Amino acid sequence: MIGNHSRLKIMDKKFTPLWVAILIGIIAVAIFIIVRTGAPASGETRIAEKDGMMQVYIPAGPFTMGSSEEIMLAECQKYRDDCLQGFYQDIEPQHTVNLEAFWIDQTEVTNAMYAQCVSDGPCRKPDEFILFGQPGYFEVPEFADYPVREIPWEDAVAYCTWVGRRLPSEAEWEKAARGTDGRLYPWGDDPVSGNLNNYCDMNCPRSFRDMAVDDGFSGTAPVGSFPDGASPYGVLDMAGNLREWTSSLYAPYPYRPDDGREDLTVDGNRVIRGNHWDGTADFALSAYRFEDPPDYYSDCVGFRCVSSP
Repeated sequence: MIGNHSRLKIMDKKFTPLWVAILIGIIAVAIFIIVRTGAPASGETRIAEKDGMMQVYIPAGPFTMGSSEEIMLAECQKYRDDCLQGFYQDIEPQHTVNLEAFWIDQTEVTNAMYAQCVSDGPCRKPDEFILFGQPGYFEVPEFADYPVREIPWEDAVAYCTWVGRRLPSEAEWEKAARGTDGRLYPWGDDPVSGNLNNYCDMNCPRSFRDMAVDDGFSGTAPVGSFPDGASPYGVLDMAGNLREWTSSLYAPYPYRPDDGREDLTVDGNRVIRGNHWDGTADFALSAYRFEDPPDYYSDCVGFRCVSSP
C-alpha cells in the first residue's frame, strides 16, 4: 500500500503541470467568452451619469464617408431650383474610414443640461434674443428639453469635457448618422418629409421655405421629436433642429485622424454637420459639411458629445 501511494504521488507531480495548463486554458476561454458576450450591441443605449444624456453605441469598423457632387446635386434639385454646380466638391472623394467603437449622445445637448454646466462654472451662458415665438429660450422652463444653441466651439468643448466626454470627429458624426450602407440620409434614401426632421418648412419665416411640408415647428423643436428620422443606430435629430459642432478642423478629404485635423489646440475653422430648423431640405444629406471659426455662434448651431468605451 505504501508503494502504491508513493507511485500515485509521483504521477501527481508528473501530470500537475499539464492539468494546470489545461485549467489556465479553460479559464482564458471563459474570460474571452464573457468579454465577447459582454460587449455592447450595435445601437445599444445607456444613460450618462453626469447629465443624464441617453447615449447610443456605435460599433467599430469601416464605413463609407463622403459622396459625389453628382449625387448631392441631384438630391438638391429635388427640393429647389437654385442648386449650384461646384457647391458640393468638398465632400469628395468618397472613401472608406475605419473607426474604433464609440458612444454618441442620442440627441443634441439640451438647455437644461447645459444650464448645469453654466451653474458649475465651466460653460458660458449663451447669448439671448427672441427667435420667432421662443423668447427667453435658454432660461424659460418651457424650453428645457429644447437643444441649446448659440454655443461657440470652445464652449461645446468645455461642456463635453465637463461631462467626461468629447466632441465627435466629423467621421464619427457621419458614421452615426448614416451607418455602413452608404445611405443618403439618416433614415435611408427616401426624400425629406414632415415626419423625419425639422427644417425650413411652411412654418419657417424664410422666403425659401418648403411650402409642401409641415413639420409642426417654426423654430427649434424638443430633442427627439422626430423618431421616424432616426439613424440606423437609433441616433436622433442628425438631419434637423440644429447644426452641430465637431472636433475636426476643416480640411480636404480623404479624412485622416492622424494628419493634424483632430488637434484641438490648432487655430482654424471647425467642421459643422447636420441640418437645422432654418435650412433647406438638401442640407439634411449626411455627407454635407459646413465650416465656421471656433468663436462663431448662431441660433442654428448646437452640439452633442461622444465617449470611447
